[in-house]
Amino acid sequence: MPTDLQPYIVNIPHGSAKHTKVLEFIMNRVDVARQRRSQRSAKWADAENLFTSYVKETDTDSRRRSMRESGYPRFTTITIPYSYATLMTAHTYWSSVFLSRDPILQVQGQNGEAQTSEQAVEAMMQYFIVAGRNLVPLFIWLLDQGKYGEGIIGSCWDVQKTMIPELFVGPKTVAGVPIPYTQKKTWQSREVVGFEGIRLFNVRPIDFLFDPTVTLQNFQAGEFAGHEAFVSMNRLLDQQARGLFYNVDKVEPRQVSNRIQHAQGEASNTVSADLPGINRTTGKPSGCDLIEITIELVPKVLGLADREYLEKWSFTVANDDVIVSAQPQGFWHNEFMYDTLEYEIEGYNVSKRGMMEILQPLNNTLDWLLNTHFYNIRQTLNNQFIYDPSILVSKDVESPGPGKLIRVRPDAFGKDIRNHFFQLQTMDVTQTHLRDTQIVVEMMQRITGVNDTVMGMIQSGRKTATEIRSSSSFAVNRLKTQCEYYSAMGFSPMTSRCIKTAQQMMQGREGRYYRIVGNQSEMTERFLKVTPDEIAGQFDYIPVDGTMPIDRQAMAAVFGQTMQQMAQVPQVAQGYDWVRLFGYLAQLQGIRNIERFRVQVVPDAMAQQQAGAGNIVPISKAMPNLVNNGAGIDNTGRQ
Repeated sequence: MPTDLQPYIVNIPHGSAKHTKVLEFIMNRVDVARQRRSQRSAKWADAENLFTSYVKETDTDSRRRSMRESGYPRFTTITIPYSYATLMTAHTYWSSVFLSRDPILQVQGQNGEAQTSEQAVEAMMQYFIVAGRNLVPLFIWLLDQGKYGEGIIGSCWDVQKTMIPELFVGPKTVAGVPIPYTQKKTWQSREVVGFEGIRLFNVRPIDFLFDPTVTLQNFQAGEFAGHEAFVSMNRLLDQQARGLFYNVDKVEPRQVSNRIQHAQGEASNTVSADLPGINRTTGKPSGCDLIEITIELVPKVLGLADREYLEKWSFTVANDDVIVSAQPQGFWHNEFMYDTLEYEIEGYNVSKRGMMEILQPLNNTLDWLLNTHFYNIRQTLNNQFIYDPSILVSKDVESPGPGKLIRVRPDAFGKDIRNHFFQLQTMDVTQTHLRDTQIVVEMMQRITGVNDTVMGMIQSGRKTATEIRSSSSFAVNRLKTQCEYYSAMGFSPMTSRCIKTAQQMMQGREGRYYRIVGNQSEMTERFLKVTPDEIAGQFDYIPVDGTMPIDRQAMAAVFGQTMQQMAQVPQVAQGYDWVRLFGYLAQLQGIRNIERFRVQVVPDAMAQQQAGAGNIVPISKAMPNLVNNGAGIDNTGRQ
């Protein structure tokens, strides 16, 4: 929330009629969102299990594992992680398209804003991503939409404040008057402000709450949006000390989250926030379920304010029964602080499928084909016999070890045992299963658009560079379309909202310097002072074209050939700045900070003035052995 809205926090005493009315209003909407979420939780759990190749151990597999640990070789069921490989390949493409740009969030003015303003906004947003450690949430955001079908990312304006204890040495005082020549050591706490800016955080689909009367794509048109989390009691105590929370003493600490009862079918092997924290007051592990939700409402109806028009209000509820914060959202953009991505391009269903859900039937078929083939091989290797237990010792026959010795019972000594022991003929009926797996794999590639070429696996046989380039361009067409959809659905509104939030929060503050990013960083000043006036205006996210960035080395080679051709045509060469062209070519080849080696040309009058002051000397005096005196004779007289 905006820090300057702290005086507008509405205190709702716990146990009052107002608290009961507002809490009921909030929880009615939370329950509706939870009901919608429960319909998809089992699918999300299956997707998580398939992504991690997780298979619940059966009783049979448990017995086999016990025998393997005891030294008796036994097989186990194999799960092929081909869906995982497919998703990670697609994620590599998505992240390369969106997160390899410099800067990552590129903008353009909407109403004729100056280029310097665009540079200022890009430098500020790049600082938020790097210093705010927001790159990892963007990676996970792209992964979640492929894994679950939905990716949710939240944003907030974060002011990181830390209380640092310091040892202060000063004179002793009496009635506030310092006593000379005396010393006293005291511990004092000093508040240190670290990062200040936009902070991004991921929200699991199982924790996201939104109005189910609209689709996830249009959740901004709904009545509410929020998320759930299990947090340590330390967070509540800290927020209460800063004047942001109240009623914290009414919150009953818990050891384990109760959110699990609202998420039936949630994967048990996923890492969640259901771990207790340590209460700094009691020293015991404790936490609470927290709901952070923003609702569009009329404040006068709930007695929150005297206004009768719709406003967005943000509430925080602990353990579903204690309101610990209530305040108007107060942001100029007047939108929910979340952004979403969906794997499927579809506009009418409330929820969409993810790549894991689409590939699950085929991946199960792949597992069955491989496991049955290996099972049949094991059955063939373990020879099957028919024997007479009255002649042979059953324990020796049933022993699984190699090189076995089979004993004959004393009553059968001297008898021909060949008539009492017979080996069954076996055959491999699953020989075609491995060929069938290739058919299933090709079906999975056609469904997702992630084929061997995108995975970096070139098919056998001699291929020309043109053939490889053509096959790669055709293979990524579907991934390219998805990237363009993600650009319009998620990255564009997120960037615009973050810029508007920064414009609001930086009002009335002094500017600060940010590093210039992009192609201009090597050819101009490295830092730019960004003030509220510099970033004022309307800015839009420059959408990606859906293609991966061109390889720098290949681009540098083409650029070098182009410069050679330009140099042969004087009319063309005179129309370009060759110094900047060379600097850009060096940047493509990976040479950093080439600007440090540029010769700075100064006017003659300034040069003479600096020479008179002794700051510069002629090159002939600085390096006499490198200057010729005419026909190949240097200053030493040698030729």
